[in-house]
Amino acid sequence: MRMIHMDKGLRSLLHLDTLPSTDAAGDWLRCTGEGAGLAGLDRVNRRIVAQRLRKLERRTHTLDIDATQIVAEKRDAAWTYKGERGYMPMVEHLAEAGVVIHDDFRAGNVAPASANLDFVKACQARLPKDHTLTSVRADSASYQADLFNYCEETGKTFAIGGKLDAPTLAAIAAIPDSAWTQYADCAVAETVHSMEHTHKAFRLIVVRYHHQVELLEEDRPHYHVIASNRTGSTADVLIWYRQRGEHSENGIKELKIGFGMERMPCGQESANAAFFRIGVIAHNLFVLFIVAHDPKSCRKPAPSPSHHSRLLQSRNLGSLSDFKRGSF
Repeated sequence: MRMIHMDKGLRSLLHLDTLPSTDAAGDWLRCTGEGAGLAGLDRVNRRIVAQRLRKLERRTHTLDIDATQIVAEKRDAAWTYKGERGYMPMVEHLAEAGVVIHDDFRAGNVAPASANLDFVKACQARLPKDHTLTSVRADSASYQADLFNYCEETGKTFAIGGKLDAPTLAAIAAIPDSAWTQYADCAVAETVHSMEHTHKAFRLIVVRYHHQVELLEEDRPHYHVIASNRTGSTADVLIWYRQRGEHSENGIKELKIGFGMERMPCGQESANAAFFRIGVIAHNLFVLFIVAHDPKSCRKPAPSPSHHSRLLQSRNLGSLSDFKRGSF
């Protein structure tokens, strides 16, 4: 707000003769967050998403979900699992559309694994009636039997980062040496796995790599695992899963850094929830602006050049190092 006040050229261009003070803006955010304002902002965002989907001309969508930490030394900020005070909002992207369909601004002490199935259902409910979610991608916080069962029962494809618990490590240990495909800096294999409460078994794709050991550290392989019911080759599933880094992780970075959501203005969580949702709306409006001025992006956003190079490296040069560096 102070920057806009100081930018006379921008104010003249946008015909902003008067602007509210920062105190007035803070009061408005507090009123909006405590009342029915959040629901109203949600309705605004749903209309923006619907507009984007009409331009996209597709009815099936991939959902990428992730939590992100916002560090904030605020009055009611709680300690996160990373040991810092702040908030831990959930952000859900529609991968093909490039928009945030839903957000849930949560206290910092709420685990990223909390209520993920409810978030997926909430995203489905926010789609227009003739649209549906057909795929779900997430990190290991969503490694939950109820989410897997829901995807199977509703015909959704999923690829979700796994957890290296005792049953998973036992399944990895049972993979024969002949089943591993060697690459330049890692090896890949897969097996069939299940959890106690899953109704169906799923593919467990394992990336094994060696890291440079520290002094007195045991030299042993490290693993990344992905649980999936997607058909196709192991490499294809890995590549498809890693695309969430482009759509979700980088999308969250753009939301936080590009639209000012890495810092919260108020001491109250509800007010900051309103501020964050306004940031989501601004992000989605910007996507609509891009689509309106670039007809080629109307049907499907083009992957970045770095994304193309990663795919070529993985498929043609025999290296899956980008999976090693990525988060699962």
